[in-house]
Amino acid sequence: MRVSRRGIARTALLHTAVAAMLPAVLPTVLAGVLLQASTLSGTLQAQTPAATPPAPKLTLVKGMRVGWAWHGDSTEGDYTPDMFVTDVTPAGVSILSNSTKGKEGGGKEEVIIDTRMLPTAMADGRIYRQIWITIDPMVMKGTTSMILSAAIMRDVGAKGSTALTIVDGTNLAGRSLSPMLALMHALTSDSEATGTAYSGTMTRVEPGIVPFAVLVNDHRVTVPSIHIHGVLSHDGEKYPSDMQVLADPTFPLVLSHIVPPGANGGRGGGGRVISITYPDTDAAKQLEKDLEAKHPVEVYDIYFAYNSAAIKPQSDSALRELGAIMKRHPDWKLRVTGHTDSIGGSGAGNRILSAHRAEAVKEALTSRYGIPAARLTTGGAGDSAPLETNSTFEGRARNRRVELVRE
Repeated sequence: MRVSRRGIARTALLHTAVAAMLPAVLPTVLAGVLLQASTLSGTLQAQTPAATPPAPKLTLVKGMRVGWAWHGDSTEGDYTPDMFVTDVTPAGVSILSNSTKGKEGGGKEEVIIDTRMLPTAMADGRIYRQIWITIDPMVMKGTTSMILSAAIMRDVGAKGSTALTIVDGTNLAGRSLSPMLALMHALTSDSEATGTAYSGTMTRVEPGIVPFAVLVNDHRVTVPSIHIHGVLSHDGEKYPSDMQVLADPTFPLVLSHIVPPGANGGRGGGGRVISITYPDTDAAKQLEKDLEAKHPVEVYDIYFAYNSAAIKPQSDSALRELGAIMKRHPDWKLRVTGHTDSIGGSGAGNRILSAHRAEAVKEALTSRYGIPAARLTTGGAGDSAPLETNSTFEGRARNRRVELVRE
């Protein structure tokens, strides 16, 4: 696993911050910052078609996880990064990004990078950073990640267009920094992001609200978005950018960001949000209740490395809850079945992968939580039992799961 250079220096601090997470509420200071855009709310609501179904209220809170499906360059390939909000305080919003992507020379590597958005950037920032790299500073001056600023949303609502700079990680080929210089750059507070700054105007495409499908706590819902597009530039190089943003001035979450093929140094790229997960204190109770009734339970909070049965650390809470339930009911036996999407082709390969993932869950429960192996059986269904179509990002996300059945 590769950790950012600054992440190495801050590992103990970050773990302490995550472990000490307070109740998931947006502090008054940040709420006041984002509510500067409240005048936009009425504009957006007025443009919403009457037929649009009600959508869940999405809010920025500590402990939320935003999962993406992303198309990278020829080395990175397609991967599924997630952004985990580790803290929300008057000092800013801290985000931990985790992704497993292709690396030079072949194979995969896990990249973990953290960043923090300042309230000033969330209010008035004109720079957006979608993909972070290991030599980015932790705090990037005037820059937001995950969301656009309140000022940008005000412009879109009032004028239909906005000035925006997107910092992309291009033009870094051949750049080398000594380990000490890289560490110093990464630890510099409130400094510039590393990469190419493309600037220009983003303009609203449709005048009304655009429905956007996403999984929220494993349920498929439709949320309102606005669609903006522009051709940004840097030293004559064009950078077409297409975005959908949550139509909420208090939480303008970027839902998709697409750069067409031929742009971005010839790479193209981009992706969309496929899932948003909030802390749910009742989830464990519901899981136990469903298993007691012998209802099949679909679990999405057990994460695996790409095309692998290796369980990611983000899965610890789900596995811990399941281990505790099994200890409370020593007479229960569970069947664990892995399911995949159809990427890579249907057939034996996906069945084998899903079976290995189920075995990995069993091994984790036995080795970490002392659940006797005799109480757990496993199987792999591959892509033979999809819950939704495999032709969409969100459909494939819902099909990748672990199913639990009490026997």
